[in-house]
Amino acid sequence: MQITPRKAPLISARNTLGLWHEYRQSGDDAVRDRLVFVLAPMIGHIVERELRDGRELRDADELLSRATGALVESIERYDPGEDASLEQRAWTGVQGAVKEELRRA
Repeated sequence: MQITPRKAPLISARNTLGLWHEYRQSGDDAVRDRLVFVLAPMIGHIVERELRDGRELRDADELLSRATGALVESIERYDPGEDASLEQRAWTGVQGAVKEELRRA
């Protein structure tokens, strides 16, 4: 099975953090959705890599949904005072959610 990640415009980590700050200040869901769109290609990459390891999956949509939820949760919980970038935190959160969902399935 091949997961095709959505194409998103390339954006620097600095600009991603700026978008995150804009979201935190405004609370505007449209800004958060733009941030999800920018970071979404990592979901396809992580899911495809995990499935390449020979794991069977009955419901790819459920896995992608869980991964997207983990991305949103990572955005919500991110603290720029931590010693990791938003991208690193999002990667860790999405990867953990994908592995958990695969174990559950």
